Amino acid sequence: MSGAINRLKDIELKRRNGVKRDKEETLSDGGGLYARCQKGGFVTWYFQYKRRGSKVAVKVCFGRYPDVGLKAARELRQECREWLALGKDPKTEYARRRAASAEPVKRITVADAINYWLDNYVRARRERPGMVISRMNTYIISTIGSRPLDECSAGDWRDCFCKIADKYPYTAGKALRECKQALNYCDAFGYATSNALDKMTVSMVGGVSSGARDRVLDNDELIDLWKATSDGSLNPYYADLTRLLIVFGCRTAEARRSRIEEWDTDKWIWTVPRPHNAKGGIPVRRPVPDAIKPMITRLIQANKKTGLLLGVEKHESTTSAWGQRVGRSPQFRHAERWAFHDLRRTFSTYLNGTLHIAPHVVEQLLGHVMQGVMAVYNRSEYMAEKTEALNKWVEWLDALASGGNVIPLQKTKN
Repeated sequence: MSGAINRLKDIELKRRNGVKRDKEETLSDGGGLYARCQKGGFVTWYFQYKRRGSKVAVKVCFGRYPDVGLKAARELRQECREWLALGKDPKTEYARRRAASAEPVKRITVADAINYWLDNYVRARRERPGMVISRMNTYIISTIGSRPLDECSAGDWRDCFCKIADKYPYTAGKALRECKQALNYCDAFGYATSNALDKMTVSMVGGVSSGARDRVLDNDELIDLWKATSDGSLNPYYADLTRLLIVFGCRTAEARRSRIEEWDTDKWIWTVPRPHNAKGGIPVRRPVPDAIKPMITRLIQANKKTGLLLGVEKHESTTSAWGQRVGRSPQFRHAERWAFHDLRRTFSTYLNGTLHIAPHVVEQLLGHVMQGVMAVYNRSEYMAEKTEALNKWVEWLDALASGGNVIPLQKTKN
């Protein structure tokens, strides 16, 4: 490191910076400091020295020019020379100082990880992301969202889900599955990693899997609700929505988003378009039973301005919340909680078990995709059979509501 120092001039560095070259060039400023002009046009500062008792040269990188200017590089060289004079290792001391002065790295929180998944996957890929976003904000982000992800233990997550399960076991199950998806997504794309949920199951936190639901309204519960849809005791929007769900066994979104043009009042067929059948992914054609044709006509006449059968499209979370609490309201006082989707299971159960409707007809009314050979060779819509089934269903409901003696129909022999 002997010899003259401060040999370089700033103009020399400026001329070389950003200029690509065939081979590297080294410009020495003396005293162990030099600038390496790389093939790609970058100019990088290095300080070179030898540790006491060693013949191997050690390099310390100060950074690139002009981010580190000539004056700053010389000041760093001087510090390194002073460390050497004190018997200290410049590379170690320089690294220690940089670590101490570096700005603290922002730690990724639970909210950051959940929002990364919501922003990059759920909003872009899910057809109806609103419920997922609402569930994450309400139950997860508001509770443990501020916690650093790497400090949030399995026990912390468990406590969060157990608190949800105390009131809403199905919601707890959904939230756990969605949080697992979120953390897997973050890990897959290198955003953050947490294994806290890997071994956790829905039952461990007191939740219930959505696939395990078997709630079916009994005769009294069903007829209480059926009567309320036409006696003026319910909010008009929800009365009409609930009546559609009971009659057709449709998904809530199919009725909530239904537009007037879906209803053919000449042939009396309701065609749910493909985008509205989120699970089946196929158009669903349902005949309109005679008893509710006046209701459909009324709704079409009243809501031509908006084009929506029910007049407005309420948010998914709003209708879902109403459906979850109405059965426990003072008007009904049903002993066991139910949700709107349970009306769909109730529809299927009564048509199959009480009215003895053929399973393939019920499956088509539900909008399910036929499986196996039936899916390939059977393109029939069974419109006549579906019409008969829905007419029998509404007649059965009306008869039970009126207090008449209802005898289950016998299953027909093929």
